[in-house]
Amino acid sequence: MRKIVLSSINQESTPTDIIKFNKDKYCINILNLGFDAKIASNIDLFRKVPFISGGGKYTLAIFYTLLKNQNYKLKIRIKDKILKGNFTLAAIANGKFYGGGVCPEPTADTTDGILNVCVVTSSSILQKLFLLPKYKKGKHENIKQLTHYETDDIIIASTRKIPVSIDGEVIYTNKLHAKVLPKAINVVHIK
Repeated sequence: MRKIVLSSINQESTPTDIIKFNKDKYCINILNLGFDAKIASNIDLFRKVPFISGGGKYTLAIFYTLLKNQNYKLKIRIKDKILKGNFTLAAIANGKFYGGGVCPEPTADTTDGILNVCVVTSSSILQKLFLLPKYKKGKHENIKQLTHYETDDIIIASTRKIPVSIDGEVIYTNKLHAKVLPKAINVVHIK
């Protein structure tokens, strides 16, 4: 960590996009909701389990969440397109990676003024098991349950509160309105 701080002190900063959502909240990297946000929430169930590393607790949370096999009834508005139905997850990406290397949107760029959105329709436990490794590596472009969008504004609504992970912090809400704020902050990008 010290090396990163020292190497960034004299570097040039880059104007970087951020995500503004629900009027007064901000995110720099990725907002994800549904399955992967529930995994982030379920890690708390395993925090006090002795002799298991952070990665092990994350794996336990994945399997626990898989066994629940929850999907979410959502209405998603992306520009003039409306999607309604049951969904496993949605990731609103400004950056490429989250959660130790998961890559929901490999073409995301924090400086392009665009939100890259990955939406996964309702899936079974077996479909999730097939999807997870590909989703993590960003190799999921040809999976039929996934659709990718580019937008600068998205609204997601549900009749019940759904888990949303904001750069790793989980909240529960029944409405999410996110938009990109182009080049809103200056950030030193470490190569």
